[in-house]
Amino acid sequence: IVGVWSLRSTRGQDDDGKELPPPYGPKPAGLVAFQADGRMMCVLCDGRAELPPDEPRQYVSYAGNYTFDGATLTTRVDASSDAGR
Repeated sequence: IVGVWSLRSTRGQDDDGKELPPPYGPKPAGLVAFQADGRMMCVLCDGRAELPPDEPRQYVSYAGNYTFDGATLTTRVDASSDAGR
């Protein structure tokens, strides 16, 4: 898993399972990097070159430790651009 991975798609759903619009727009962009020492960092954003008027660009980045047992990836965030997430 060590390396840099690109985001391919996103999806959102509410607590009842109802599908919501994609959280980073119709053209999401993102990268996640996993280091051999167990650290990771991720950046996600709306990748459209132009946004509709008055629509803010969605963006978040975070970092932390991770473990991967061959089946389950677990991340423990300790730094984020948005503390609410």
